[in-house]
Amino acid sequence: MIAIIAGTRPELIKVAPIYLELKQRNQPVELWLTGQHESLAQAPVEFFGICPAYQWKNLEPGQSSNRLLGKLLNHIDEAITLTKPRAVIVQGDTTSALAGAIAAFHKKIPVAHVEAGLRTGDLNQPFPEEMNRRAIDSFAYWLFPPTIRARQALLAEGHQNVPDFTGNTGIDALLWAREKIRKEGIWPESIPRLHPKSQLILSTGHRNENLGLPLFRVLRALAETVKKIPNSVLYHAAHPNPEATRNALEALQGFERVHVIPALGYPEFVALLDASSVVVTDSGGVQEEAPSFSLPVLITREVTERPEVLSCGGKLVGTDPNVISTELLKCLSLDRNKINKNNETPFGDGKASFRIIRKIMKDLRLNTD
Repeated sequence: MIAIIAGTRPELIKVAPIYLELKQRNQPVELWLTGQHESLAQAPVEFFGICPAYQWKNLEPGQSSNRLLGKLLNHIDEAITLTKPRAVIVQGDTTSALAGAIAAFHKKIPVAHVEAGLRTGDLNQPFPEEMNRRAIDSFAYWLFPPTIRARQALLAEGHQNVPDFTGNTGIDALLWAREKIRKEGIWPESIPRLHPKSQLILSTGHRNENLGLPLFRVLRALAETVKKIPNSVLYHAAHPNPEATRNALEALQGFERVHVIPALGYPEFVALLDASSVVVTDSGGVQEEAPSFSLPVLITREVTERPEVLSCGGKLVGTDPNVISTELLKCLSLDRNKINKNNETPFGDGKASFRIIRKIMKDLRLNTD
């Protein structure tokens, strides 16, 4: 059996194609949900048709990363002791990924790190994610870099036997989801459908370094810009972090054509993304998703561990209101069809999960037919 560990919604979305790939090959696999994003995980589970083998409750208001890490290590250690998996797969840079990797390593079980090699070069940006991913890469048995640049970073750090870049499993999930959403006409029930001539600005914000005044400044700049563009609409998808939601409500209260919407399920978010004209975000995953839909993306951070996005419609804008407003106006004037012609991006072609599982199964001497 191969165990896949995920805790946040982005993690779950990015491991779903890996889980489905193993199921398609009739290989025993279990998904363990740590509960780091307990309220947000259920929708992707149902959407992708996944049945978790373990689903813990670990989210507490105001919980420190250290306390969460300790709880997760205990849960995962117990599960590993009971099930004795052949391998453990973790994704990305969350506390759940770090806990899963450490617990498996201590049991001498090989760890596969999906989305290895992402780097900003600054341990404080993003915090603590930059440390988490570097730590996992230091001892994981398999390192799966999603891009050429990520592979080069791993090689530069001295890692040996790094396979060719795989593409990102998030793009596997995204393309699968868009096809299903368009076919079934999925749209958030609580949000009226847009006028055909509307320009939707979709924003998200949750990074620790942006909470408080930086996020307030970002959102106020977006709202002030919407006032200048009569056919524009801003939807800000609030994060469940209470401080992030409070920042959003304070910044956007009283503006017309500006809406703070609750955290969306994955299919509903993809539906909005597909209908957008521009995305403003500090999220890593959304930086990868937007170019696949030929969308410009303004990144409200000073650095990005995904510099490839800067060559296909992405721009670092930080949290300066003047810069954000200027760049947003530029984006709204762009022809979406010319931003990323043919939807070609460095982040993936929809076959990353196939490449990852083929390698793991080959090394474990499992049937790869």
